Amino acid sequence: MTIGDILAVIAAVLLAGASWGATLIMTSLLFPTAVNRAGEQLMSKPGACIGRGAGAIAVVAIIGVVFHAAGPFRLISGGLWCALVLTAAIGSAAIIRLMAERIGGLGSEMTPFARLTRAAALFVGAGFVPVAGWFLLTPIAAFAAVGAGLTTLRRPRPVQPVMVSPMSTEMMTGAPQ
Repeated sequence: MTIGDILAVIAAVLLAGASWGATLIMTSLLFPTAVNRAGEQLMSKPGACIGRGAGAIAVVAIIGVVFHAAGPFRLISGGLWCALVLTAAIGSAAIIRLMAERIGGLGSEMTPFARLTRAAALFVGAGFVPVAGWFLLTPIAAFAAVGAGLTTLRRPRPVQPVMVSPMSTEMMTGAPQ
């Protein structure tokens, strides 16, 4: 292995990080409804998102190993990996959108796009931190992102309006209306 090989690997890792950050910004701008729904799930149920994401990653990894044989099963495995990356992109875009909102709350005078770009750079850069970023932040963020992204695949349940009759109001207040 020469120094050129090492520099090529370092450049490939840095370019992969930059392209992931660009993917997150693009996802956030193109799919705001899905990203907002994923962000709501992250804020309301972070533990459930992490658990759901860990389970989904484990299932896809097992299916990927079992279906590694050539033929149509390899195509199914590849499709599942692509779906997993899509859900991770939506969930990660929700994380950077939440980070951008918090950056704006700190009193910074930046445009929303600048805050989003800064949040994406911080999110991707945190994954490059030795040991803590590699083995703690990145896996937890990946689990949470996939779990939050999975919630966007389901259609939101329509809320049924509740009809209140005068009789029920009278029963609740004790006074006739």
